[in-house]
Amino acid sequence: MRIFAKSSSYHVDLYSDLVAPNLTTSLYAETWRRKPFLPSYCSDTYQVENVDYISLSTATERFHFNYTNDHSKWAVSKDWTEPWVCIGDLNRAEPQMRRGGGTVCLRNYIIWSNFINAVHNIEKCPN
Repeated sequence: MRIFAKSSSYHVDLYSDLVAPNLTTSLYAETWRRKPFLPSYCSDTYQVENVDYISLSTATERFHFNYTNDHSKWAVSKDWTEPWVCIGDLNRAEPQMRRGGGTVCLRNYIIWSNFINAVHNIEKCPN
């Protein structure tokens, strides 16, 4: 388990500036985005791509959420060999860079597989 936190005086994006480089893995981030939101972060070794759409299933039902209808804040590693899941309290938006907050990350393949399977559409980084 890893815990990441930042103060309101540390004006950075939690996921691209702290979490991805410290976990040494690229992430998909599902957060509530309203303007001015941050685009997918594609500039570094470890990318953070925004999740646009998720789909969850039970034995009898299927649920679909667009990022505009989902207020959760989580990230999941892209790489199954580093199965990280992070649950936090900051969105990927410019105003959030001026807020304090954090995320708790757990390395667990079973939990990771449930989260990664929910990811359906991504704001992809250009190749």
